[in-house]
Amino acid sequence: MRRAPHDTDERRQRGGSEAARRASREHGRQPPEDAHVAAALLRVARELLGAVDLPTLLERLCRVTVEVLECDVSYTLLPREDDDTVSAVAGFGDAPERWAAVRTIRLPRAAAATMLAALESHAVLSGTTPPPADHILAELHASYALGSSLIVPLQRGPHAIGAQLAGRRRVAAFTAQQERIARGIAQLAGPALESARRIAQLEGANRVKSDFLATMSHELRTPLNVIIGYNELLLDEVFGTLTPEQTASLDRVGASARELLELISATLDISRLETGRAALDVSQIDPGDLLREVEAETRGLCEKPGVELAWHCAPIHPPVYSDAVKLKVLLKNLIANAMKFTDCGTVTVSVAARDDRLELAVADTGVGMSAETQAVIFEPFRQGDGSPSRRHGGVGLGLYIVSRLLALLGGRIEVESTPGVGSTFRIWVPIDARR
Repeated sequence: MRRAPHDTDERRQRGGSEAARRASREHGRQPPEDAHVAAALLRVARELLGAVDLPTLLERLCRVTVEVLECDVSYTLLPREDDDTVSAVAGFGDAPERWAAVRTIRLPRAAAATMLAALESHAVLSGTTPPPADHILAELHASYALGSSLIVPLQRGPHAIGAQLAGRRRVAAFTAQQERIARGIAQLAGPALESARRIAQLEGANRVKSDFLATMSHELRTPLNVIIGYNELLLDEVFGTLTPEQTASLDRVGASARELLELISATLDISRLETGRAALDVSQIDPGDLLREVEAETRGLCEKPGVELAWHCAPIHPPVYSDAVKLKVLLKNLIANAMKFTDCGTVTVSVAARDDRLELAVADTGVGMSAETQAVIFEPFRQGDGSPSRRHGGVGLGLYIVSRLLALLGGRIEVESTPGVGSTFRIWVPIDARR
């Protein structure tokens, strides 16, 4: 049973109202349709939060829109600064020659104004759009060779500054559920575009960009921590008794919130690495003590049934001079990765000296990786299984952080892996980082 905060009695009195109990019951009755919408939007959030530059953000927005709405193409329509028309600045689903033609299409100023005004009023344009916006929709269908479409606003504050279009080549209406997902995409994309625009303006000013990311991370983490706290209060039945179905729904909410919190924290760590704020703090360390500290700090990760964690540290001479904090982060990320992909067997952590290098290795008997997967695992926000139905969670930043820390430490990493057999990550760092 989780512990409630110290003000549990006060919260119990406030939360004992019938309204709070009713809200809790309704939350526990989440239908499968709502779960599908939530899963789709969580996937969109992962994609958009991982892009800090505008071109990458727009490419990911169009791609994930096609995937979650099960359509043929998606375009981001934004005003052109030179003539006040609207055109597609990004797209996904077209062949290169078709996309080259789409980029030349311009929506005239009057038509663009009508479309944006209709989006501000209706939040979505589809086959049931009233006039005069329906004429704009027909014009877009003819220009982009579409049979049906769904258009949602990209907003800056209360005003639509552009639109995200999801299109099908055939006449096939989008469902009400897909309209809900599209509205959610619009709500996520607007702030993401604004953030990317600000970051683009700060390009070349790494210190300012890092301050902005740190502030944004703090602002995002604060409400997420509140959500996690209230979720735990609900699970502790502070506001009333829960049914098994309600408990299961709250567990899913908590898992999603913690996953987003992990993503935000990792993004902040990356910004520090990329702006040079993560300077080395070199001191003499005892590898045996370091391993014992890592063992204690990862104890929560190592409670997976059927998986044994083994630790080995060979005698090491001469003395080791390195950054203990960063070495622990390296090991913890590798151990977390190994535990995630190992359902039974052993995860072995070892430390030894190899000439003038300190060798740290994490070997597992997990699912292993193909050569194609090994080629991308050190890229940010990339995972071996990127499908929405993947079994293993995470945000795809742990190994990227490992690679950046090794660059800072002057080290390197090698991976040996066989699908179905397991993987070994072996890293080397200088025994004396003072040189």
